Amino acid sequence: MLLLIAVVAVVVVVGVFAYPNVKDTLIPSTPDIPVPDKDMAAEIEEVLRGIETEPVIRPEARPENLVPDSQGAVDEEPTTETDVETTEEEESSGQEEPTEELADNSTAANDAKEDGINDAYFAKEIFVEKGEEVAGTYNEYRFGNDKNYPENQGNKEGDADYILENTRSILNAKKEFTTKEAILNGITKDTYSEGDTISFITYKMIPEYEKIDSAPLSSEVFIVAKTTNLDEETVTITIQEKEELLVAKDAPLPVLEMPEEEQENARENQTHTRNEERMEGGTNETRDTETSENNETIDESSASTDSQQESETTSEESEEKDAEENEITEIKAVVEEGIAKKKIKLRPKSAEDLQTWTEKLKGGTEDGMHSYQVKNQFSVTGDADAIATNIQNNSNNTLTDHIVKKEDIIELLVEGSTYNNTTSFVFPKYKKGSQTEFLWLKAHAYGGEEEHNEEFLNQDDTTYFRIGDICECEAKVRAYMRMLRIGEGTGEIDKDGNPIDPQRGYTTRFGNVQFSDMSTHPGLRPGSGSSAAGAYQIMQYTWWEWNGFEVKKNSSGVYYKTGVYFENRDYAKKYGITGFDEMNQDLYCLALMKHHSGCATFIDDIINDKIEETTRNCGSRIWASLPHVGDNSRYRFRGELQPATPMEKVLEHYETFLKEELAGESYLHLEPGFLKEFGYGCCNDQPSGWHDPVDNPISTNYFQNGNAGIVAQQWGLFGDDVRREVNRKHSGLDLFATTGSNIYACVDGTIYNRRWHGGYGNTVTIKVKDPKAFLTLKRQYTHKSTREDESGSDWNENGDIYLFYAHLDSVNEFSFGEEVKSGQVLGKCGRSGIGGDGTHAPHLHFEIFSTYSKPSGTRYCYNPAYYVPYKHFSEQSEAEKIEQTTEKNRGYINEYVGAEKLQEKHLKDQ
Repeated sequence: MLLLIAVVAVVVVVGVFAYPNVKDTLIPSTPDIPVPDKDMAAEIEEVLRGIETEPVIRPEARPENLVPDSQGAVDEEPTTETDVETTEEEESSGQEEPTEELADNSTAANDAKEDGINDAYFAKEIFVEKGEEVAGTYNEYRFGNDKNYPENQGNKEGDADYILENTRSILNAKKEFTTKEAILNGITKDTYSEGDTISFITYKMIPEYEKIDSAPLSSEVFIVAKTTNLDEETVTITIQEKEELLVAKDAPLPVLEMPEEEQENARENQTHTRNEERMEGGTNETRDTETSENNETIDESSASTDSQQESETTSEESEEKDAEENEITEIKAVVEEGIAKKKIKLRPKSAEDLQTWTEKLKGGTEDGMHSYQVKNQFSVTGDADAIATNIQNNSNNTLTDHIVKKEDIIELLVEGSTYNNTTSFVFPKYKKGSQTEFLWLKAHAYGGEEEHNEEFLNQDDTTYFRIGDICECEAKVRAYMRMLRIGEGTGEIDKDGNPIDPQRGYTTRFGNVQFSDMSTHPGLRPGSGSSAAGAYQIMQYTWWEWNGFEVKKNSSGVYYKTGVYFENRDYAKKYGITGFDEMNQDLYCLALMKHHSGCATFIDDIINDKIEETTRNCGSRIWASLPHVGDNSRYRFRGELQPATPMEKVLEHYETFLKEELAGESYLHLEPGFLKEFGYGCCNDQPSGWHDPVDNPISTNYFQNGNAGIVAQQWGLFGDDVRREVNRKHSGLDLFATTGSNIYACVDGTIYNRRWHGGYGNTVTIKVKDPKAFLTLKRQYTHKSTREDESGSDWNENGDIYLFYAHLDSVNEFSFGEEVKSGQVLGKCGRSGIGGDGTHAPHLHFEIFSTYSKPSGTRYCYNPAYYVPYKHFSEQSEAEKIEQTTEKNRGYINEYVGAEKLQEKHLKDQ
């Protein structure tokens, strides 16, 4: 059963234990950088002549003098080309008038396009609040207090807004929505008493297909083609490999086709509604009334399922389902209203082929041959395996980017043969590490008598769709979730090891009772003693609290909602948890693991293989069935310790489930990439949607004057103290880049500025299109210097985010507000803005900030190293170090204005 400490408490007492709330902050370990002595400092002062420094904020640009964000961006400019100090210049942030956009399939839009196939891509299905088709009537909203509208007519509008917001997630879970007008029409009386209900019309949400650029193997995705004047025609699409990895170069990839009926059922299965209590504004509602040393009753047997109960999905049904999923290489879909779509699974049909694909993605592809010279004579006498292992280890120790495999070596060893030091074995070598499969689409259709053949996603290296190996981090978290369900009695085996249907766990409530209406759970049931429900045995009051409501206990020990709502505590809203169905229960479990008091590192510890430690410290706080000390639960019931899964079994179950998850076998309902939504980017240093600002990002190793050393190696990092020798802050990350090399948009966005910026030279700034999605791209990063900082004092992740590129040779032509895509070339690197003799060390100065106020030190900035997977000096290859040295040896080069000096005004004013 789930035992959750209220998030509103600073210190939560359970029995005789007290658990302080721990700040959710990770402090990375960083290597210490020696502080220069006086003589060294004097030498550095000489070295720093002519070195680029961050412009100083003048008194008029101090915080108290800055214009608030809502009144416009502050855009400060150096007074001269060489002076790095600035005067403040205030600019209004007026918005452009929106332009009317044509619907993709409108007559006018079609007239503007050529007949045929306009686009094809991989997509996920999302539902949006559009359309006028009536879905039905919603009649479950209850007023939390008395209403008298004639006396206070203004409250009617406000109540309609409140109802609209508080029913949105409930309706969206059923693929429905409503409008303020519909709610106002539903308020038909002048007065209402507490508990009265109203009814209003709801409408059907419509599906849209959002383009994606990557997915793990075995994912379910849509193939979508957009067309002009091809309605009712059939589009045939094949998925092609860029390079030979899973099948063959330019060969069609076999995938599984999901039957149409199953696609429709998949939609219907996700229509369960959110717990209805969320929308009951202002009512004093009771919580579970059970009491114990933990203020809750815990059944001594949890919710374990009778091992004799049959699984609802039999093996015969499973085989029948597999038979329905046909393996295809041609994906056919009929065009309706300009769109053809088909849902597929990115995998072959047979388990054996799937395993082969998995191994290819895990172990790399064959990439040439390796020659091994025998050093000492040996004979093969029943020990071929040991000999092959020795040759494998010796070979891999000499290889940098490749590995060899023992099975290839064994094939060359003949039993009874002797090999002397003149023998050379030649066998395949493979690319080291996990591989990525790059795919593109070939589309074909007939329109009348005209034939249309098009290719998509193969324009350049940034446009291919990517299939990656199964994310190991996500596999670990899923394995842990499956493990904890065993003790809760809702997993795939009971406590005696007998197999049961894990899907039953999602509809199991306290006392091993089944329920079917997920919209009414979790909730207290008469005679049950507890409200614990679902796969993770979530309590009703926990559900309330994690939906943002304040909960209190009355004098009788009964818990109730006060009606006070805290949006910052609404984790259900934060993570899109819209109901109590299977997928939402899985997401809810993750929210508990991430935000539970005292467990800030819970998910990180699972990812870092600290299973026993984090189970005792965190898992046992949330779930009574997990062991705390020894094999004992943290909690008691009626004076006796609760039963808990022995730690040996915890680790055994976890390892078993992890192997299955890594093989692509999982019964959970989490979408691939779910960890990104919770702020964990460990699965890929370059997550979906991200492109590095330069090719092969590496930090600078030299000062501007060409001198080197420890301080020079950290001079381009981010922080207030990075440049302590000259008492200056550095607000960005300096990435080595020669003049003329490309700079790229890291994510989708709009052009916010393109201008000359004094000491920064030619610059371009992108306003990030989706700040929330951007934050999920943050990676795990360990500071390379004790001088580094994570962010400035006024960094704000709840507003706009900007990406700033400086010292550019040239910037492509853009207009204010023009859209750019991730990976799009923005311009060329250079040395602009660096005065004096110039520099030995050309670089891109790259910043991330939340308020456009340049320069303002690090104040609004975030360390770009948390997003850019750059290589520090200590991580660079010899070739990369030599490349910088070669450029340094060219001497001072002055390219102050670049190819052409940009205008000095803000782009919107040009």
